[in-house]
Amino acid sequence: MKEGLGFLKSYSFVIITGGSSGIGLQFVRRLKELKPELTVFNLSRSKPDDEWGGLEVMHRQTDLSSPAELDEALQWLHAKCAAAPEGKMLLINNSGFGSYGRLPCNSIERQLDMIEVNTAAPVNITSNLLPELKRRGGAIINVCSLAAFQPTPYMATYGATKAFMLNWTLALGQELKRDNVQVQALCPGPTESRFFKNAGFSSPPAKNFRATTAAQVVDASLYGLHKRRRVIIPGWKSRLVADLCVILPIELRATAAEFVLRKLRLETYLKHP
Repeated sequence: MKEGLGFLKSYSFVIITGGSSGIGLQFVRRLKELKPELTVFNLSRSKPDDEWGGLEVMHRQTDLSSPAELDEALQWLHAKCAAAPEGKMLLINNSGFGSYGRLPCNSIERQLDMIEVNTAAPVNITSNLLPELKRRGGAIINVCSLAAFQPTPYMATYGATKAFMLNWTLALGQELKRDNVQVQALCPGPTESRFFKNAGFSSPPAKNFRATTAAQVVDASLYGLHKRRRVIIPGWKSRLVADLCVILPIELRATAAEFVLRKLRLETYLKHP
């Protein structure tokens, strides 16, 4: 994995959201493995249980669904950026969560928090840090989802936030192509993380469909950054689903997604009463 990633030598620090679990935690571990002297700033509600296994990470406890807390964290980040050594910066908008069920069975507050965390916070963070990114050069990785390619009944708000992130990321990439700032949309399918538990599943549904681990997702993302690719879909199964989604009419995508998501939930109930 280290071969071909010499481009990281020009980076001096990383800002990540949700770097305490799942894909975000793997990003931190992988980046510190590839360049141990890289400074990492993390915004998330908590630290991982093992405190990043002794890795040096500057953590700011932040609830991204709270605009007031995010504003305070942004002031903290501005100060850290100003004091950081010269070099490129990498921004990874990773935080996000979903929920399963028909509207409005989930609380309205949770749906609105989802919009704040999955879409409003990345837009706010990126907009605030963009002047520094343009000055230093660097890259933005926005963690989207395979769900971005079709409507997702029973996870309607989640899928819509990820569709927003995919389209916003691609548009931003076009705007920044002359500013020495790369932009990547990372669109993993089902991946080992806390996502399913947070979404309301007692255990990950349909284990046979899981195509990637968090480590594979991160490696695909960093290799894609090296190759300057704008959309990364880790795993051949996920890429096949995305290709089919592009071909099918959007109404048919919604119908197919409803069948699959309803079936996955039913399988979970049958196996874990």
